[in-house]
Amino acid sequence: MQASHEKYRKAMEKELIEGECTLDTVDKRLSVMLENRVEMEKRLENLNVFYEAVYSTLKSKKSNGVSLVKEAQLDHPDGQNGPKMRKRRGSKKSQ
Repeated sequence: MQASHEKYRKAMEKELIEGECTLDTVDKRLSVMLENRVEMEKRLENLNVFYEAVYSTLKSKKSNGVSLVKEAQLDHPDGQNGPKMRKRRGSKKSQ
């Protein structure tokens, strides 16, 4: 009877240690998830501020009757990277 009680006690100790390890793992994962959530909330807040600024700019341009396309063309008359050069394509002779 004493030997079976000792086996039971050791088995319970092993289960307890495994449970503690599992809880530690879960705690670490929850901590990482919380950090990720905080980071995502910061990103969302920054995006929200950015989109509010863009919306406000577009709304004020629209109310002033400014064409955003024409304004962009005035800012970059030859396109964003300057005038584009066309490549000449000669006929390829078959070999």
